[in-house]
Amino acid sequence: MAARALRAAARNAARAVDNYPNSEPPASAVCYLCLGRGDEPLVRNCACRGSDAGFAHATCLIEYAVAGEAEKPELWRECGLCKQEFFGKAKLALARGCWERAKGLPEENFYRLAAADDLAGALQESGDYATALPLFEEVLRVERRTKGDEDQNTLTSIYNLARLHDEMKNHELALPLAVEAVRSYRKVYGDGHQETLDAIDQLANVHKNMMNYNQALPLAIEALAGRRLVLGNSHKNTLASVNRLAHVHASLDNTAEASALFEEDLSSTRRTLGDEHPETLTSIANAGQSRCRQGNFADGLPLLREALEGRRKVLGESHRHTQLAAQALRAFVNAAREVRRAGSRDSPTDEPPEKKRRGR
Repeated sequence: MAARALRAAARNAARAVDNYPNSEPPASAVCYLCLGRGDEPLVRNCACRGSDAGFAHATCLIEYAVAGEAEKPELWRECGLCKQEFFGKAKLALARGCWERAKGLPEENFYRLAAADDLAGALQESGDYATALPLFEEVLRVERRTKGDEDQNTLTSIYNLARLHDEMKNHELALPLAVEAVRSYRKVYGDGHQETLDAIDQLANVHKNMMNYNQALPLAIEALAGRRLVLGNSHKNTLASVNRLAHVHASLDNTAEASALFEEDLSSTRRTLGDEHPETLTSIANAGQSRCRQGNFADGLPLLREALEGRRKVLGESHRHTQLAAQALRAFVNAAREVRRAGSRDSPTDEPPEKKRRGR
């Protein structure tokens, strides 16, 4: 792609995410790539720390990824400074920029398939399931036809489509794909392979969401044990399995097991990803709900407020996860109020200040 066309594609990709929520950078922040402030908004959707470190223009990130992709293709997915994967606006802008360069290639072209897959994943993360679905379906269709059902890339696409259907609550469509993925990964790579463990964890999640908790539990235990062994306790995939198993235990009323896992997940994600990463915000919300369910509203409600404010800032008011956080906070504030009215001695109330003012 010619330099002028590249710059135009980068600008188009950046403009396409202009309305996506983004944390306001401090006045001292500049783009770490062009070293300027400019008119384009600065983004920092990674794990960089410090008040003004790690900010960049989306256009600069795209041009930087293009310039370095021959030696460092990971620049399309991860920050060049903190080496953590992008999320949010930066991830979506980079995925759109990559797709702009690849969409005119033949549908079986590897670069086009990878770009379509990355864009679908970024759209899924942003909550745009309707746009992500046909991209994931196209990639899987082409890979089944050209590479067969047990090729590594085909298996990844089966996993991705199962995960999207699960998030869309199309569990009857997710389950056969998730079962196929686990069966094929076990056959091709063995039980302890990292990608097999990913598929096992996903199948556990599908069963959990279908309320098949007794089927989910052994799968979730297997996935977590395998990931601790292969990846270590602090890897983000291990923490995802910690969270998954915690939810299954909570659904089976195994309160002590669930609480310990939720607290482990919260401590580790804060330390490794920072307070505003979407996965940390999920961990904050989960730990907050766990504490509230045990009657510990004094410690649980502040976490639920933190999760809600963080999601408003990072994801925006209309994002599904932000709305779920608001619903959870309202529900547990009401629960705390009912406990107080019932005269409970061990459940201190913690109502929002605005509620208290209206009650005077």
